[in-house]
Amino acid sequence: MHVTGAFTPRGRAPKAKHFERGTRVVNRDSRSATNQEGDSNSQLSNKIRPPQPRPTHFLSLSLASHENLQRKLLEFNQALSALSPSIRGLDKTILVDPRRIHLTLGVMTLSETPTTSEDEKTLTSALSFLASLRRRLLEMTSNAGKVDVPLNRLGLLKPERRGTFGNVLWVGPDETDVNAQTLKSICDFVHDAFKQEGFVVETRPLKLHCTLLNTAYRKPSRSRKEAFSFLDILQSQACSLLNLDMSQLVALNEHDCPRTPLSIDLGTYSIDKIHLCRMGSHGPNNEYISCGSVHL
Repeated sequence: MHVTGAFTPRGRAPKAKHFERGTRVVNRDSRSATNQEGDSNSQLSNKIRPPQPRPTHFLSLSLASHENLQRKLLEFNQALSALSPSIRGLDKTILVDPRRIHLTLGVMTLSETPTTSEDEKTLTSALSFLASLRRRLLEMTSNAGKVDVPLNRLGLLKPERRGTFGNVLWVGPDETDVNAQTLKSICDFVHDAFKQEGFVVETRPLKLHCTLLNTAYRKPSRSRKEAFSFLDILQSQACSLLNLDMSQLVALNEHDCPRTPLSIDLGTYSIDKIHLCRMGSHGPNNEYISCGSVHL
């Protein structure tokens, strides 16, 4: 039987057609594959973002000048370290020195030397902008020149294992409390102002907290991924030093931890300045070094 047209044996793909253009031979199938690969690489490159510059400075409401608070937190750290059996995942290197306690209002990358780049932010320009907020800050405190910081909440950041383990333990104000509204308004105002000016590039909403434990500080650094047991801390006698309401822990077990911050009472402390501090710095008493500040 005579069959017209091309015949391809079963299981064998037809050969790719070639078209000769002068001395160059073009393979249509390979050209298509190349285009697809190029499109794929283009899409991949669009998804890869350049690394963000490392933060160098942060806006701070420092609580380090309050000796009574320092004493309470030091006793808490010592009590945690002395527990037997020990808190799972706890190490002295992840405990924050009470002399470094503060609320962060925003982090930024600043050059401490003059620059000709319009895009690069400098320490001088950041301090100048902070000073420009003084009048509005004074109005927000009703000319009191200070703001109260109630430390009445205890919580966990970066939780693991259904919240029974975590990487950051914090205390801070109840932001829904009427007594913390002036504080929240001031902090949001400063944070948003620095964001609008391009100093702060963080996109997450501001969360007012003072860090007590942070596994990012763990040494050696290769063990930083190890979380600590939030449940062990809550069930320890050390939490009595924070005046934790123990009735909140009645139903806790190994697979159940609070999903919302707990009520504590560490006191209320007045702050009269907002500082711009150098990240990772250490002063004579291990406090963060302030590069400048504005009075409330």
